[in-house]
Amino acid sequence: MIRTSLTDVFFTKEDVEKLHESVLHILSTVGVKIENEEARGIYSQHGARVDGDIVYIDEALLNKALKTVPDNFELQGFDRSVAIGLDHDPVIIPTNGTPLVLNFDGSYSDTDLHDVINFYKLIDTSDVIGITSQIAIDVPGLDKSRDRYLPQLALMLKYSHKPIFNVLTATENNYKKSDLETGTREGIQFAKKFFGIEDKYVCYSGGCVISPLAVGWESMAYFMGEIKENQPLSITACSMTNLTAPGSLFGSVVQDAAAVLSIVVLSQLMNPGLPCMYTSLSSMTDMRYVQLCMGAPEFSLITLAHIALANYYRIPARMGGGLGDAFKADYQAGVESTVGLMAPMLTQTAMIVHGVGTMGSFNLTSYEKFIEDEETIRYLKRMRKGFDVSDDHQKKALKSIEKTGPRGNYLSGRTPKEYREDNYLASAVFNRKGCKENTREEEGDIRDRAKKIYDARMDSYKLPDLSLEQKKLLNTELPEGFKFEI
Repeated sequence: MIRTSLTDVFFTKEDVEKLHESVLHILSTVGVKIENEEARGIYSQHGARVDGDIVYIDEALLNKALKTVPDNFELQGFDRSVAIGLDHDPVIIPTNGTPLVLNFDGSYSDTDLHDVINFYKLIDTSDVIGITSQIAIDVPGLDKSRDRYLPQLALMLKYSHKPIFNVLTATENNYKKSDLETGTREGIQFAKKFFGIEDKYVCYSGGCVISPLAVGWESMAYFMGEIKENQPLSITACSMTNLTAPGSLFGSVVQDAAAVLSIVVLSQLMNPGLPCMYTSLSSMTDMRYVQLCMGAPEFSLITLAHIALANYYRIPARMGGGLGDAFKADYQAGVESTVGLMAPMLTQTAMIVHGVGTMGSFNLTSYEKFIEDEETIRYLKRMRKGFDVSDDHQKKALKSIEKTGPRGNYLSGRTPKEYREDNYLASAVFNRKGCKENTREEEGDIRDRAKKIYDARMDSYKLPDLSLEQKKLLNTELPEGFKFEI
């Protein structure tokens, strides 16, 4: 566990309190537009001022809600669970929702069902990723004549041993049977039935607030359904400086925090103790191209500020990580991923979404970058761990130095335990054998090594050992060609 967070380097206690004071000012004087009549009634019943569809939240109501947000919670999967919160290291989630794929041969293609399955297998065989999420939504290969919401959830459940993040919400495009709140609840009930669990958290999901200072009716339908089904919320802001947020990073952070907190308050008014995650995917806009830039250093600065606020409010933070704007798995992509991942990996962050594979400003997923980002995270996990400076290690180190002396040699006897504990021996992704002629030829380039790892992971993947009842349930929704033979 880290001792000093990067947030402490960039923001003093006084800085965070100034941000908080500004958030309170926005919540109480400008308000947040809440596009849901039932929700506005709940705010009003608990003392919030409501004027039309604008809700104003004062400090007392905010503090009351914050008292019941849990520090930690557990998400249950098929045969394992994941602990999430302020007392745990970050849980990594892969890319999700991208419409395009960068293939190993350098070509681009629309993400289809076979890509989705391949990535599910990569996720399930990963030693880095803790939670499965939908790589893409409403992809080619789905039956457009029927609702596509539950089939995509069923597909994810089929291929994952791990707990799930249901990035897909019921929309007018993929769910037409009823209203969207009912659709959200139907998806959660489907997951509960699959797991055979009613009283645990099995299906966390995320909805976006709309910048500036609004929560749209579609997101409100999701939030209301999730709260009523007693499943964890991720409340996400994704604004663009000088377009949907002020030009300054300070203004961007304050505005987004107010909108996120408005739903934190609602969740605790309706269901005190329901887990919430404070999420930001906001970044700067390059006004030369009117483009959201996810690989910019400002993305990490905004992320750090939101992490500082989330920790101040004692809400688990869920932040973006290995994002970027590059559309090839090149040096730019590596720099952008590393800069983006350092902010949440070296702070007290509960969860990192878009941890691996995402490129092209949310539009692209790369098989190669997925595997390379995993190794970047392993490096950062090693950094997060630090090294032992205990009295025992001090004594052993000094004894070793004294014994060896000037011009001595430490390469004798068995490899000491301290070496094995302190040094991360990288996986086969990165080449650390020195630039010698034979290793240059043997190792190939990083894409070749990533492809070998990919092939091995595909070969090693095994489906979860589902019961007959679980298979029959999934078959009611699975797309043709992916149903179980029963």
